[in-house]
Order: sequence, then C-alpha cells, then structure tokens
Amino acid sequence: MRYALTAFLCFLCTVPLVIGDPVIETGDRVLVLGDGFAAELGRRGVLESVLGPDVEILHHAAPGTEAMSLPGPDRFDGSPVDAVIVCVGMVDAIRGDGHLPRFRRELASFAGRWADARIIMVTPVPPDPNDAAASVAHALSVARFADAVHAEAGRSGGRSIDLHGPLRLAGRGAAVPATRDGMHLSEAGWRFVEGELAWQLGVSELDPAFTLQTVNGVPGATVDQSIELEWLRHPDRMPAPEQSTAGSPVEPPGLDWDEAVERVGRSDEIGTEQLREALAHLASDSERSRSAREIMLPLTDPTRPEPVRLAALAALDDLPEALRPKDGIRTIAMEAVPVKMVYDVDRFEVEAGAAVRIVLENPDAQPHNLLILRPGSLRSIGRAVDAMENNEESKSRHWVPESPKVLHVMPMVQPGERGELRFTAPSRPGRYPFVCTYPGHWRMMNGVMTVRRKD
Repeated sequence: MRYALTAFLCFLCTVPLVIGDPVIETGDRVLVLGDGFAAELGRRGVLESVLGPDVEILHHAAPGTEAMSLPGPDRFDGSPVDAVIVCVGMVDAIRGDGHLPRFRRELASFAGRWADARIIMVTPVPPDPNDAAASVAHALSVARFADAVHAEAGRSGGRSIDLHGPLRLAGRGAAVPATRDGMHLSEAGWRFVEGELAWQLGVSELDPAFTLQTVNGVPGATVDQSIELEWLRHPDRMPAPEQSTAGSPVEPPGLDWDEAVERVGRSDEIGTEQLREALAHLASDSERSRSAREIMLPLTDPTRPEPVRLAALAALDDLPEALRPKDGIRTIAMEAVPVKMVYDVDRFEVEAGAAVRIVLENPDAQPHNLLILRPGSLRSIGRAVDAMENNEESKSRHWVPESPKVLHVMPMVQPGERGELRFTAPSRPGRYPFVCTYPGHWRMMNGVMTVRRKD
C-alpha cells in the first residue's frame, strides 16, 4: 500500500439500490467552508440542486483556503448550524508532503471547534490523470492529503465524501477531459461530481458509473487562471503558512525510530503504514542499505508490537539478498489477472507461526482485496458478502463482512496500485482460503494458503 491507502474505499458499477438515511436532513442549516472547489460548489448551486429547497445552505468558501485558515463557530456569531461541509486539501497539497502533519493537526483542530455540528469532509479532487503536463509529485501528494481527510473524518466521528477516488477512476483514459486545465473540473467533471455527491450524501438511489459525459457537447477545455493553479505553477509565489488560530506546533523534526515505534497505533500520531513507508524508503536507498539494516533489525525483536515487527521484516526483505536476515518474512508476490477475475497465484504454502507478506499488484480495471479465512469458510463468507447491502457502509468496510472467520484483510487495491498484507501464519496446520470479496468476485477469485507444521 505504497500511496494510498487511497485506496481504502471500494467503488462499484451502477446498481440502483436504496443506500440508507440521508446525511443531510430536511430543515437542516448547512455551512459550506473551504477552498476554490467549495466556492465553485456555491457558484454553480450544486448542493442546492442535490439537497433541494428544504435545506438551508450557507456558503462561506474562498479560493486559496487551507486547513490552517478554516474558521470556527466564533466567526459566525454563534449562529447554530446542523452540519458543516468542508473542502480543503488542494492548496495544502501544493505545499508538499512535508505539510501533511500540520494539515492533519489543523483538520483535527477544526473538527474539535465544530463539535456541536455534523462534520462532512470532502476529499480534494485529483489532477487530471491524462494531463501530460501535470506534476506526478503533486498528484501523489493530493492522494495522500485525500487519505488524511478520510482518516480525520473517521477519527473525529464525522463523515468523509470521497471525490478523489471516483474522479481518478472515471478520468483515467477517458476521451472527455476531467479538468479544464489539469486541476479545475471541466463541465463533464462537475456533472460527475453532482452524481457522486447525491449518491454519497444518501439522496440518490443511483450509484454513478465511472464515466465522464460531455455536457451539451461541451467538454470544457478552457484554461482557468485561478489562484490555486497559479500557485501550482509558481509555488514560489505562495504566501508563507500563517500561524494557526489553534496554536498548532511547528513541524516535528526528523523521525526518531524508537520514538516512532512508541507512537505507532495512536490514532492522532504515527500509524504502522507510515512507519512501513518510511522503512521502505530506507530500503530503497542502495547507498544506505547497511545502515538501514542496522535500524531495522532491532525493530524485529519479538518484544516489539507485532505490526511493527512485521513492518520491519517486510522492509528487510526489500534489501539486497545478502543483507536479509536468515529467518525473515515469507513474501508471496501475486497479481490480479486483468478481465479474468482471478489471482495469478491460487495456492502457496507457509510454515505455522511464520511471518508472511502478501504483495498484490492490480493491473486490472477493477479494485480487488484479499482476505485470509478460517479453513472451510469460503462459501459462508461468500454468502455473507452477497447479503451485504450496496451502500456507503459496505464500501467503507471494503466489502468485508463481520465474521470471526475472517482472519486477515488487505483493503481494496485500486486499479494500477499495489497492496501489502502482513501477518503471522496460524499455529494450526490446515488449508486456509484466501478470497477477493469485491461484489461478484468471490466464486472465481480465490485460492488456498496451506499451513504446514514447522518441522
């Protein structure tokens, strides 16, 4: 899961099913805050069109807004609101990945100040995937900021609306451009967003297909010279980050490994995947291989938390072969075969109690996940997946049913991305199924992990 954990959401084809109670209720007062995207929502009347006349919508967005400049309730004379829709991340992403920790803190501070309202955080939209002039680094940065929006919405008990993932899938290889200028949405992009908002806010029963359509024959190819676009093209013109109204501290110094391990797992600090990504970066530097090994080896001690130990073992396995520890992790590399709905590896063996890593590349056009199940439970889990409703909760769960028969889960791996699952093999020998639970896949896309006795 190199970048995204963007991926932690599953997107479906069009299936007309009821998706549950609306997020915004009749009679609500809704405040819209954020950047140029939020301002354009107001100019176009998108939310008014989606939510209807029985919802009062108050627009207070402005181009160039960052998380650090989001206002609190005191800026609105204490006027009560039922829900706050906030759209930030695009401008923050222009500042680069080094700005991510502060972005997370500012979002958390914002959510805390609006504790009396329902918070709905909207992910930043992606740069056009077909724009050759677009910065790859910026595109990856936007994806990470989108992930941060999802994470903070979950941590604070709010709701996230994902536009980044669906737009990226719809725009990839599309004949109709998703943006006017590589950054701001075209008419086709806005039409797509309107459908996604209606679906994800629980207003529409129609789960939109991932396609971009021309609007009255006009794809929208004009160039927008907005402030965000100018900053992307000329980052030296960006204003210096203002001081946070919440008094956020300055960016932390370089990562101290022992301190980082102590902080792993705390929802507001370093997660295991962040540690894994940092270790992977160390392992990829050929000039630092030996020093990287010295950093990683202590993290594999059995006294370390299992997620930390497995992350370190996986990173060690990425070093040149001569530097890998003798008793390391067993890596199983596999791919999702395009179109056929199968893994290219349908069986493998591991020793009981061994450290195992499964790496899944997804060159297919559909997302796939991978679950490790208890012996003999493939069909019961498959039937449980078939019984899941096509709603936002199922998507956010990556189509994983609640069951003690599910041992380990690799979340949905989006098209063109890579997933990684690390776990300790069961101590009991047997045949353990693995399966993709994306709707309609489990009957074909499955295999068997055979656990042998250690001797």
